[in-house]
Amino acid sequence: MKTHRIRLNISQKFVIYLILLSTIPMLIVGVASLNVARNILQNEAERYSLEIVTNQRDFLELELEQFETLLLNISSVEDIRNSLDDPQLAQSDYANLATHAKIGYILNSFSNLNGLVSIDIFTVDGRHFHVGDTLNVDDIREDVKDGIFNRALRSNERIVWTGIEDNVNVNSSQDKVLTAAKILYRIDPDTLQEEPLALLLANFSVEHVYEHFSSINLGENANFLIFDNQRRIIYHPNPAMIGQQVNADFVQQFTQNKGTTELTIDGQDTVVSYAKSAISGWTVAGLIPAATFTRGIQSIQRILLLVLLASFFVVSAAALVYRRQVAGPIREITNRFKQVKQGNGSWPEKIRQKSQDEIGELVQWFNTFMETMQAHRQAEAEVTKYNRQLLALQNISLAISSSQDLEFVLQTIGKEMALLLHVDACAITEWDRESDSLKLLTEFGPGDWWYDEPEKPVYYLADYPLSAQVLTRRQPVQLTLNTPNADPAEVALLRQYKITSRLMLPMIYQDRVIGLVELFDRAEMHFSDNQITLAQLLANQAATAIENLRLYQQARQEVADRRRAEAQITESLREKEILIKEIHHRVKNNLQIISSMLNLQSRYVTRENALDAFAESQNRVRSMALIHEKLYQSESLARIDFGEYIESLTSYLFRTYTTAAGKVTLKTHIESIVLGLDTAVPCGLLINELVTNALKHGYPNGQKGEICVDFRLDDNHNLNLVVSNSGGVAFPDGLNIHAPTSLGLQIVNALVNQLDGTVELATTPYTSFKISFPFEDERAQ
Repeated sequence: MKTHRIRLNISQKFVIYLILLSTIPMLIVGVASLNVARNILQNEAERYSLEIVTNQRDFLELELEQFETLLLNISSVEDIRNSLDDPQLAQSDYANLATHAKIGYILNSFSNLNGLVSIDIFTVDGRHFHVGDTLNVDDIREDVKDGIFNRALRSNERIVWTGIEDNVNVNSSQDKVLTAAKILYRIDPDTLQEEPLALLLANFSVEHVYEHFSSINLGENANFLIFDNQRRIIYHPNPAMIGQQVNADFVQQFTQNKGTTELTIDGQDTVVSYAKSAISGWTVAGLIPAATFTRGIQSIQRILLLVLLASFFVVSAAALVYRRQVAGPIREITNRFKQVKQGNGSWPEKIRQKSQDEIGELVQWFNTFMETMQAHRQAEAEVTKYNRQLLALQNISLAISSSQDLEFVLQTIGKEMALLLHVDACAITEWDRESDSLKLLTEFGPGDWWYDEPEKPVYYLADYPLSAQVLTRRQPVQLTLNTPNADPAEVALLRQYKITSRLMLPMIYQDRVIGLVELFDRAEMHFSDNQITLAQLLANQAATAIENLRLYQQARQEVADRRRAEAQITESLREKEILIKEIHHRVKNNLQIISSMLNLQSRYVTRENALDAFAESQNRVRSMALIHEKLYQSESLARIDFGEYIESLTSYLFRTYTTAAGKVTLKTHIESIVLGLDTAVPCGLLINELVTNALKHGYPNGQKGEICVDFRLDDNHNLNLVVSNSGGVAFPDGLNIHAPTSLGLQIVNALVNQLDGTVELATTPYTSFKISFPFEDERAQ
């Protein structure tokens, strides 16, 4: 967290220095004296207050001792005890009245004690004897009486001081009294144990206590406070507070039998002296405001204050002289430095040298320093101007290289030109040679007075000859409202937009003018040659940006056209792929229909050789249909996994020739090789012919055996198809495989020739056809 220190000027520091040397020591001595006097007075007052409180506690205890003596004397009168203990007296009205009279007479002899309100005896059998301020004792506060009785029973004290209580006698003139209680006991003749006989009460006047303590002057705004063991107030200057309870936190401060403590009461610092009664446990406290102790030293305070004021006047006079002679010139130097820092355009004047002392010498060197600083500032201003120009060029170059938004790039150029040349607005227009007009491309300026038309306007050069002159001569032109012989149309255009000054520059790209850059200002100004040169450089940058972005947009359009053509080609290929799939599907379906028609037709043929011909034709059709089915299911549509095809074809043939298949097993050694349609169809027909021939003719009369199909790629990149059968009938020796007479072998030779391959027949030890043909990897193609 940043902290802010208080900054003092030299005059303030000088005043503080004088105060530290003169006023502060005087103030310290005075305050120390006041504190010593205050402490002495307070200690003496506290001691005096504690002494008064202790004396008043002793007085209160003396009063209580008299009441205790009264109760002890009454309890020791045998006539009273005998009368209370005689049960016969309570059974006769006459005897009861006589007893009341007798006890009343005895009690009257003790009622002359000052402050005594009443004496009451309550027997356990319900009788009541009373001497006091009222004769009507019919109404008794039973709850108060019972509470006092129970407390007295629980107490081990001879006399129990219950504190301030409601008077048990309702009709008494005093509602609140200080009550002392004692239990009168009797000896039970049967058990010889003490048992309660009666409750003896003495009620002491609260008003008597109030009158006494109110007459004691403890000091200005000071007063006594007395409260009993239950924090109930016995005495308070305000009679309405008597009987109320004091705060428990306040009572907890009195930890000793007597002492003095400082507390805050009702927001006021108060010295409290207190003493506790050993007889009753009540607390007598004296409350003296702390301000009372300081009143005695107010005269000392006033004298000290006058001395301090006098010292302040002296310090102020010395500070005024110091400020004029020393601080004033330093302040002027500081103000000059502030003016330089604020940079308000004007250089501060020299300070007049008023003296030949150190301050005068400081002023002289300050003036020299300011002259040097002024020269440095002028040099820095030139450097800043060139840096700002470089920054503008950098921002424009960054916008041209990083953005393809022509509006943004031209806005950046216009903004930088306006800031560099300190003009209000900038507009960039494009020259349309066909219509010989200028079209507004972008503008930059404050919105409260500048261009606010909904559509960008077009200016025909025939109406603005000065603009046409800039385009044709390729030279900048300045124009103001006060330019002599200015074109009225150009001046009207300035007035329309509330413009006073205008600079028009041609935008030139590769020796070709493509438009204008115009700078506007509401004040009349004349551009220097350096400003015009800089503005022309930026205008040419705008021309470069326009041409580059147009080339970029043309290239982007060409790329978009190429991508659109590629998308159309991709869509055409996808449609052809769907078409090829559909052709394979339909060829497969047509071949299946032909196979089914052959199957149906074979049912009407009775000759066995004709039936065989139908079955063989059906299998050949099925082998070709299976290829188209695999092609339809494959992803490439032009190639199939031939190993998978062989497994499917041989399984089908074994299911077709169920008689032979039941005893002949099939064994395959097949590599997963992908073949194209031109290779797969003849190769599939070859496998169909050879396996069918083996199943039909190789195992007559239910012979057992094994047919093996081996299809692999050798190291010479030739595919080798070997179909052999063992355990059955072999081909006759000397059979010329290349000049066969049977239709099946003729078909085999024709298919081998179609594959540009060779076929070999081996008859020992079992019949084996080996067909080899070159492998063309169509995936590589």
